[in-house]
Amino acid sequence: MSETLSGPPRTSAGRLLDIAWPDLGITVTAELDGRNPELADALWESLPYRSLQGHALVAGAHLYHVAPVPSLLHLPASTRIPDRREAPDGTVFCSALQHLGIKYGTLTEPMPASPIGRIRPEDMPALLEAGRETWDAVYSTKKEILVEVRPAGTAGGHSIPRLHATHPDANRLIHDLHTETERIWLEAPPELADMHRGWIPSGAGTFDTVLPTLLFVNGETRPLGYATYGGLVRAAVADMPIDSLRQMTRLLVGIP
Repeated sequence: MSETLSGPPRTSAGRLLDIAWPDLGITVTAELDGRNPELADALWESLPYRSLQGHALVAGAHLYHVAPVPSLLHLPASTRIPDRREAPDGTVFCSALQHLGIKYGTLTEPMPASPIGRIRPEDMPALLEAGRETWDAVYSTKKEILVEVRPAGTAGGHSIPRLHATHPDANRLIHDLHTETERIWLEAPPELADMHRGWIPSGAGTFDTVLPTLLFVNGETRPLGYATYGGLVRAAVADMPIDSLRQMTRLLVGIP
């Protein structure tokens, strides 16, 4: 991004962005420190946006949310941390799962990661509070917590990019996907929320059980998002022939 463009204040080290949880009354500021500039630029150019805040269920003190930045799926990372457990608390990452993540304490899952910046030291107590509140919501209250990411010192906002295709059938498909994405981006789909309440009109769940059905749905949708969607996008960007893409889609998507 050109330095001549108008925008938020910059430090000598890089751009500043605010990460806010309006319902919690908490805002922290992160400084993009020059690592993985392609990922950082893609994130910056997508601002501002809102998303549902998530928390790691297995890995420990880690906040993450899905960012409306499709290019995160395939952009290269020039700097990789071999094991994110060793990153300083407050490190901000972008991932090929299309996540913006923040380590705020001890992690248990060894995983390479792509850092783009750090939360300011003076904001670490607020980050810890955001982590505790989010965990309480995910684990106990099930309250949906929104996160807003924006250039520091600017007003918030939200948009989801709409990609386009020249082929009319492909363009209609993209339109349908975009419409559905907007419907469920900031609140749980009603059909999924009903399922978590035990209301399953299809009758799925042998002998009226609910938990096995939830586990089954998660087991089908997680591979679609984590492996199939991202994998096919990366393969397409790498110029995999269309016939091979079609075959891989049949293999990966057929059962789910």
